[in-house]
Amino acid sequence: MVETERLRKGDPEALEEFVAETERLLRSVSYGILLNSEDAKDAVQDAYLRFWRFRERLNPDGHVRAYLVQILRNVCLTMLKKRIGTVGMDEISEPGKGENPSSRL
Repeated sequence: MVETERLRKGDPEALEEFVAETERLLRSVSYGILLNSEDAKDAVQDAYLRFWRFRERLNPDGHVRAYLVQILRNVCLTMLKKRIGTVGMDEISEPGKGENPSSRL
């Protein structure tokens, strides 16, 4: 297990070790949330980038893996929100075609 202090100080070898220790877990978690392997890979990369960018905030006595998984969870939820907000062109019906709105009455 990688020492938190090495990560906090920006040791690139510590990051490589940490990624090797956690990547499988993160891919599993992200795929479980997103159900898309490409999106899951992107989410994992983004989570590692955010983790590294804010590494100075790491608590030496804290649970670093849990912190990373929380970052990943937030990344995945953001991706899901964006996905929900988009509609594919095949989902938009042409005017005058499709179901008659009055048939729902």
